[in-house]
Amino acid sequence: MRATPVFLCALVALGSWACGGGRPDAGVDVTWSGFTPDASVEPPAVPVVAGEFTRVLVPDNRRYLNDHTIVFDPSARRWHVFGITDTSEASPHEETEFLHASADSLLGPWRIDPDVMHVDRGAGEHFVWAPHVIGSPGAWQMFFTSSVAETTLATSADLYQWTRPADWRDRSVHPTGGRDPMVLKLGDRWLVYSVYRREAPEGTYGQIVVSESRDQRAWTAPRVVLEEPGTSYDWGNLESPFVVERNGGYYLFVTRTDVGTSAYHRTVVFYSTSPERFTWAPITEFWAHCAEVIRDGDRWYVSSGGWTLHTGERWRGLLLAPLRWMRPE
Repeated sequence: MRATPVFLCALVALGSWACGGGRPDAGVDVTWSGFTPDASVEPPAVPVVAGEFTRVLVPDNRRYLNDHTIVFDPSARRWHVFGITDTSEASPHEETEFLHASADSLLGPWRIDPDVMHVDRGAGEHFVWAPHVIGSPGAWQMFFTSSVAETTLATSADLYQWTRPADWRDRSVHPTGGRDPMVLKLGDRWLVYSVYRREAPEGTYGQIVVSESRDQRAWTAPRVVLEEPGTSYDWGNLESPFVVERNGGYYLFVTRTDVGTSAYHRTVVFYSTSPERFTWAPITEFWAHCAEVIRDGDRWYVSSGGWTLHTGERWRGLLLAPLRWMRPE
């Protein structure tokens, strides 16, 4: 299938491109999901960027907004965004708090609020990366990366004040896996997706893995849900997994970048009838980095962010574009 490009957006085959991976904790065992996806299954719809990206939030002090999460509080009828930030153009190990902003409308204007989740060195945190917020008024949860392969948790009643639960200082209750966590709640199960890698004599293979829990205390060992077909550089060129459940199927959005700027804004999308395994058969790609998919009533949007080093000043901050679900031809 092919579609007309819209602002650097096109549907293309990706199977022959270079590959990548995350940086895991070498002490964690990873297994493959038992589900075998049927690559011949056609997705009922394909997500397409249906307009230009608009910069809706420009962070203060020339800060960037990299991997982020967007959530709506129905009790206050207000949107919130939290994300990786720093005043440099790109300093991953200096990212020690999350930028926070809020707005009455997803498209703004956005108000810069006080930063949240300042790094806790005493708890063994090295930085704070890739927040993902789930929950409901009075019971919000933020999962985030606090070291290269450490997912931890903070809680809030109002999305402004956050605390780390005392029992989460015990690392045995942390989800196992890699970086850039994304949480999907399915029935009584929590699925935490993250970026991982597999080392082999010929190089490293990028992976997306999932860890599961029914009580947020006991987590399964990470299982591979997607692996690239080739090798990559050490840092890895898979980032920011995001899974959307729609009409009985699952869409996995993944940033697939490399060491240069030219491929920094590349999001690839996979489809499966199971949330626990995807095959390397992308159904589309489009221009975006650390993309989140947001639903606002009957309208869908996709976001983009990133380091100023690669976005440039023009695209520094939070970008949004309309997203449409189109039937394959």
